[in-house]
Amino acid sequence: MEKFKCRICGHTEWKDNYWHYECKNCSVFFKNIKQFSLYRELHIEYLENYNILEWGDIHYKHENDSGADLRAAIKNPVTLVPYSKAFIPFGIKIQPSHTDMDVKIYPRSGLASKHGITLLNSVGVIDNHYTGEIMGMFINLSNNLFSSYTIMPGERVAQLIVEKRLDVDLIQVEKVKETDRNDGGFGSTGKM
Repeated sequence: MEKFKCRICGHTEWKDNYWHYECKNCSVFFKNIKQFSLYRELHIEYLENYNILEWGDIHYKHENDSGADLRAAIKNPVTLVPYSKAFIPFGIKIQPSHTDMDVKIYPRSGLASKHGITLLNSVGVIDNHYTGEIMGMFINLSNNLFSSYTIMPGERVAQLIVEKRLDVDLIQVEKVKETDRNDGGFGSTGKM
């Protein structure tokens, strides 16, 4: 049976009152069960290299945050000189509860803006059926040749974001339809 949660308070239990559904926590009424949000879970397995006692579990830092921070699950510091790269493990395996969940790894904006540290492929896409350790390929894009950056064990280096994935049919056509823009690409819409 699918699990649903209240769109108001997030509670997952409700009362069926014949002509409506009522949240057991906040007592809001919904006409049908589909008005509750479909409940999703991301199952996380913590590996040996993840120091859960010191770092705590992976969670959203603030209510309604889009991303949950991921830590560098490394034993020793890793130094990135400009334009060098390194695989950094996060010490976790994940498994979405439903196939319509799309899990992505994004760089942390502070590391990128202050130090030039980002993910080499800009966004890491985790396929639903991948159950190995999650890692990121980091690069130092600092334009200062003397600006190396050291990633410390347990440092928050990336964000895990879960999105709804759409299934689409990929259809071959003879020719795509004409538009006002057509093939106008980079910079074609002007500066202002």
